[in-house]
Amino acid sequence: MQRAVLLSLLILYLNTVSGCERFGRFDMPSLFKRGEIMIGGIFPVFNKEIGSIYTFESEPPGAKCARFDLRAFRWTQVMIFAIEEINKDHTILPDITLGYRILNSCSSPTNTLRAALTLASGQEENNSTLSCSPAISALIAEAGSSQSLAVAGILGPFQVPVVSYFSTCACLSNRVKYPTFFRTIPSDYFQAKALAALVKRFGWQWIGTIQSDSDYGRNGILAFTEEVKKLGICVAFVGTVHRTYTVDKILKVVEMIKHSTVKVILAFVPEGDIYPLMKEVVKQNITGIQWIGSEAWITATQPSTPEIYQAFGGALGFVMQKMAIPTLKPFLTNINPNTDLSAAFVRTFWEIMVGCKPALRSENTGADVANDMCTGNETLLYSQDAFFNVTQLRVSYNVYKAVYAIAHALHELVFCQPAGGEAVRQCLNISEIQSKQVTAQLQRVRFQNKFGDLVFFDENGNPPASYDIINWQLRDGQVQHVTLGNFASSANGDYKLSIREEEIVWRTGKLVPSSVCSIVCPVGTRKAQIKGKPLCCFDCIPCADGTIANSTASGCERFGRFDMTSLFKRGEIMIGGIFPVFNKEIGSTYTFESEPPGVKCEGFDLRAFRWTQVMIFAIEEINKDHTLLPDITLGYRILNSCASPTNTLRAALTLASGQEENNSTLSCSPAISALIAESGSSQSLAVAGILGPFQVPVVSYFSTCACLSNRAKYPTFFRTIPSDYFQAKALAALVKRFGWQWIGTIQSDNDYGRNGILAFTEEVKKLGICVAFVGTVLRTYTVDKILKVVEMIKQSTVKVILAFVPEGDIYPLMKEVVKQNITGIQWIGSEAWITATRPSTPEIYQAFGGALGFVMQKMAIPTLKPFLTNINPNTDLSAAFVRTFWEIMVGCKPALRSENTGADVANDMCTGNETLLYSQDAFFNVTQLRVSYNVYKAVYAIAHALHELVFCQPAGGEAVRQCLNISEIQSKQVTAQLQRVRFLNKFGDNVFFDENGNPPASYDIINWQLRDGQVQHVTLGNFASSANGDYKLSIREEEIVWRTGKLVPSSVCSIVCPVGTRKAQIKGKPLCCFDCIPCADGTIANSTGAADCTPCPQEYWSSDRKDECIPKSVEYLTYHEPMGIAITAVSLLGAFLSLATVMVFIRYRKTPVIKASNSELSCFLLFSLFLCFLCPLTFIGRPTVWTCMLRHTAFGVTFALCISCVLGKTIVVVTAFKATIPGNKVAGRFGPAQQRLIVCSCTLIQIVICILWLKLNPPFPDMDFRYSNRKIVLECNTGSEAAFYVVLGYIGILAIICLGLAFLARKLPDNYNEAKFITFSMLIFCAVWITFIPAYVSSPGKFTAAVETFAILSSAFGLLMCIFAPKCYIILIKPEKNTKKHVMTKKIQQQNVTS
Repeated sequence: MQRAVLLSLLILYLNTVSGCERFGRFDMPSLFKRGEIMIGGIFPVFNKEIGSIYTFESEPPGAKCARFDLRAFRWTQVMIFAIEEINKDHTILPDITLGYRILNSCSSPTNTLRAALTLASGQEENNSTLSCSPAISALIAEAGSSQSLAVAGILGPFQVPVVSYFSTCACLSNRVKYPTFFRTIPSDYFQAKALAALVKRFGWQWIGTIQSDSDYGRNGILAFTEEVKKLGICVAFVGTVHRTYTVDKILKVVEMIKHSTVKVILAFVPEGDIYPLMKEVVKQNITGIQWIGSEAWITATQPSTPEIYQAFGGALGFVMQKMAIPTLKPFLTNINPNTDLSAAFVRTFWEIMVGCKPALRSENTGADVANDMCTGNETLLYSQDAFFNVTQLRVSYNVYKAVYAIAHALHELVFCQPAGGEAVRQCLNISEIQSKQVTAQLQRVRFQNKFGDLVFFDENGNPPASYDIINWQLRDGQVQHVTLGNFASSANGDYKLSIREEEIVWRTGKLVPSSVCSIVCPVGTRKAQIKGKPLCCFDCIPCADGTIANSTASGCERFGRFDMTSLFKRGEIMIGGIFPVFNKEIGSTYTFESEPPGVKCEGFDLRAFRWTQVMIFAIEEINKDHTLLPDITLGYRILNSCASPTNTLRAALTLASGQEENNSTLSCSPAISALIAESGSSQSLAVAGILGPFQVPVVSYFSTCACLSNRAKYPTFFRTIPSDYFQAKALAALVKRFGWQWIGTIQSDNDYGRNGILAFTEEVKKLGICVAFVGTVLRTYTVDKILKVVEMIKQSTVKVILAFVPEGDIYPLMKEVVKQNITGIQWIGSEAWITATRPSTPEIYQAFGGALGFVMQKMAIPTLKPFLTNINPNTDLSAAFVRTFWEIMVGCKPALRSENTGADVANDMCTGNETLLYSQDAFFNVTQLRVSYNVYKAVYAIAHALHELVFCQPAGGEAVRQCLNISEIQSKQVTAQLQRVRFLNKFGDNVFFDENGNPPASYDIINWQLRDGQVQHVTLGNFASSANGDYKLSIREEEIVWRTGKLVPSSVCSIVCPVGTRKAQIKGKPLCCFDCIPCADGTIANSTGAADCTPCPQEYWSSDRKDECIPKSVEYLTYHEPMGIAITAVSLLGAFLSLATVMVFIRYRKTPVIKASNSELSCFLLFSLFLCFLCPLTFIGRPTVWTCMLRHTAFGVTFALCISCVLGKTIVVVTAFKATIPGNKVAGRFGPAQQRLIVCSCTLIQIVICILWLKLNPPFPDMDFRYSNRKIVLECNTGSEAAFYVVLGYIGILAIICLGLAFLARKLPDNYNEAKFITFSMLIFCAVWITFIPAYVSSPGKFTAAVETFAILSSAFGLLMCIFAPKCYIILIKPEKNTKKHVMTKKIQQQNVTS
């Protein structure tokens, strides 16, 4: 509610646009200088507000303040100094002048708010101009957190950026509430962490706290309390003070301190608030308290006096790191009230510094000047006051950084590039700068100032956290703030406390003070919590009869131990190791009636024993290295796992519980800092699972199961060998490279094998490769189980088998495969056996020769060989495993000193003169180390992590000092440091772990080759990750020795389908097993192994082999084919006959037959028939747009004309017949004009129909695919079937009418009755076109056009022959009948009509 009211007031205050008015102004003195861009400042120059009484009957009086604060005044001068420095700098804001206005806050939130409103509203000295936009671009304020909360809360909604130099409350990091707040001092969140770390460092368990009654104090103590609770530290009380408190309230806090048993008190209080308490504590002589101070008072000048030191001497606290600004001192010593008489605060400063009052010019300076007035000759140049000490600036430096941060933000805003570059031009007008733009730019600002500090703000507006540790010491009678260490954030986000404890001056002397509520319970007693008290307060109660407490810790007790032999050497920091020195556990029967017997193992593994020696060698090498863990000795304890998860777990518990050789001391905390274990993935799963919750780091050298990368289950697991996730990718890439599609797999019956094959199967599935079978083996399997796997191999058609099996598990299978002489198989091996020594024999090579596989990249460690050859049981008779190793290597048993070494020594006892120096055994070959090199890297990774933890810097640098006591090392710290470790070892390898604890993936490709009778593991390529995250397989194929000879073996379930066929999956078989089926007609498969046949495009058809699409043949009626020739010939014949008939009619036009047949209509009819005979020619040839439109419309119009002429002739005949009836005058009314009208009108109707057809939906050329798959029929699509049939229908209607009329006149009495001929012609016409329709619809392809041409020609010949053939016959053959007498035998009426 209060914030809402303040916000409303600010809106009224700022709103000066049309109609709004400011009701008043705060009369506040200021330091002011006009500039093009203004920056505001608020400082507690006077740090106490004098209260006033408000009557609410008149305007409230102006604020009055007391207690001039020299430190705050210096902050104002630093701000002015920084602005002046920027104005002179041509690289930042060139040609732009910064101005400032600085107001006093009186250390009061209310007055701070007045000052913020004054600055935001744009009130300037002697300036009555009002503006709605803030007159400042940014504000530097304030020292107190409560004041900053008020300012940030009220200016935040207006996006005015506020940069604080001394407000540390963590609450100000809330970006939702304070979106425009920034600061150049770290948040109390970080200071609380630093104070808690300090308290923990000195073992203080019982702490008192004092807070100021303000946001700063309350939030600071709250954050501190939360931090120490996590550490098991208790807070005894919380006292509250404030500068405005009465003496009674202060005395209550003093009484609380006196009655408490605490010896350490943290005061999270500003300087002004704690000072009254300090004076009272000194007054009452309360000593013996170790005070811890927050940054707000630990370096303050006012309390740093010998008087206060009596009670507060030796105080510890944190402050911002100091900085010297040499050029600031001349600026400060030049402060003079005579330079600017109107400058606020300067007169008061001068009076304090010089001891006299500066005279105004208007004042009398004569002889009667008061004694306390200045003469004007005073100077500050030689003052030794602490005010002018610019070598240890802390808060002042924060002010300096705040000004420069704003200036850099403005520069990047105005010039669109960072400061310090070449000549720049403005990209934004100064007048257009908005506060929200400055805020946004401040969030992004990042620059290095001239002192080398990187200045930036995080997402919450906080700077990077860094503190100096301050100790109050009295030197030469003056209280000095001595820096003795620091607390800073590291690159990984953690925080480290470094302190020189030996230099601390304690309040109690040289001894570190103790502060506990209850002392540690002695042995024989236990803790009993005191009701109503914190956990740190307890009583010590003797143990009951029958129970013991043999330590001063929490009373935990170990109930037994595993009797396990080990390789052991004590060190300041211990590293554990678990190796399968014996690789088979001898089973035991447990009765559960007595303690189980010790574990017995067999099968001494030379390779695993070498791993133990490499670990010892690496530790010895580190102990001799003065750059890595200097002056710190690493020790080790190495146990045997028997390659058994159960025994590995026993070994891990033994190491973690702290059992050491000849040491019965029990401890509940792990005795090792890290553990190197184990070779088998199942064993590592057991160890990582049991030690993970206790944050003990486990580094494996040979466990590759991808399941171990699960950080949720195994948070402390690391390894120096790549995960099977990467090996599976490598194996899949290898299989793909050689085109193997049909793979058999063998897995071990453990996590390594199962997870490895699972990962491999997932990878090859993506590549379309099939797994034929999965066989399972294990070293403990019976022969029957092994034989089942062998039978599986023999029955399968696979020629390539992957064995993802450890050496010990695959060896029995190898022997059986060799025994049964199963050859012709290409074996692929995982890294667990492909380079193992035991199976690499000429005997095994018979079946496994040419095997391929991946291994870690090899490395040579030349200095390791002398170490290995110096192994001798006589050096350390108690060293585990060495005697067994010696027996294998030398062939005799080493004698113990207690044994008889006389003449009766057995033949198998050693003489003591044996040596390994000249042994040629592969054990001593240190040029191709793979797993051994992983052990070496594991040791060094742990050592580097420990170094960075203890010395707070990477190894290899200059002389270092410890920043962490060895006794304080915790396993979780080692785990965290291992996650971040990154170094380049002496072999040039970059050693680090990714977020899942895996190293970078890199493998060599190994090929088994027989050279000089020995199996050699020849490196022929590699598989490694590339910079972009992909993986690349490089292999020299020509050098590979295959089991099948020089040819790459093939392994497929079905051969690849040839072109023209497709795959057909065989039911119940994997995808790689299929039949090949020929593609159907019209589809092709133009590549081998096609899954489906591809349909050809519509214009194409498949070839006979079905491997390509060929264009379909195009079919249409052409002039070159017989049908086209015949149609053309008949068409031309008909046209010729039509023309010949016309010639005959013209030649014999005077004869009776011609006259009797109506010569005009006959000529029209013959002309139309001529056109009809030519129409079929448009149906021949490739259809085009024009021919398609012409063929149908020409046919329709010509036939309409033809039938119209026939209709006219028919009507003439009928009327002639009617004329024989007495009194009928029809013939007289149906003359030539009417005949022409009938012909034209009937033809015109057809023309209109055709025009509409062509306009609306004309015929067009089209391709018809329906009649043949192999042919494309080019035809003319009618466009509109309806229009086509309308044209035919109209012709049909005319023909039917004509037929009907002719039929009526068929029995005319004349010898020459033309109606008979018309009747016959119409019958033929109708018959042809009636049969045309079904023939047209059913005819395929080009025959459709042929049918239509046939109909046209047939109907045209019918008309020509029926109507004109008889006439031509009489004219040309029977001219004797071409007489009027013969034509007219009865009447002459017809002649009258026809003439």
